[in-house]
Amino acid sequence: MKVQSYRYAKKQNTFVTAKALTDIPKNIQTQFGGLTFFKELDLNLSDPPRIAFDTNKAIADIEKQGYHISATETRFEEKSEKKN
Repeated sequence: MKVQSYRYAKKQNTFVTAKALTDIPKNIQTQFGGLTFFKELDLNLSDPPRIAFDTNKAIADIEKQGYHISATETRFEEKSEKKN
């Protein structure tokens, strides 16, 4: 399934994927400063796993509602070492 992925201007870690921008409802397109094109993908159920992106869920969402929303989250934690 050929799809296009878009990124929110003010929320760079959130992506909306659809076959075309016109498949994404206007209220979703305009959130967080609007969407900008990120990249084109070819999704297949047999794709290897991707970080923070469930291909099976994305395909199911696109077939059902026309789009899929995904987000990444990065956390940095400081670990202290115990000294004896």
